[in-house]
Amino acid sequence: MSNLDINKLDARGLSCPEPVIMIKKAVDEAKTANKTAPGNIPEGMVFTIMVDNKTSVENITRFGEHAGLTVTNEKTGDDYTVTLKK
Repeated sequence: MSNLDINKLDARGLSCPEPVIMIKKAVDEAKTANKTAPGNIPEGMVFTIMVDNKTSVENITRFGEHAGLTVTNEKTGDDYTVTLKK
């Protein structure tokens, strides 16, 4: 995978745990696709997920930190964009 591969997900309208399941699936797929270091998230990988509730932001943040990712979030109107980076 190239540096700064970006996976964009939209989980607006979904309640937990669905957004966390979506981001976990994307992370697991990235690990499986990593030919350089199988089972690891490739360096430079970026995941973004849009959600519309604070609970999902908190749960995704917890998941990302537990997975060893850097997590940031930004609120725009009623929506949040959570970014997870390796």
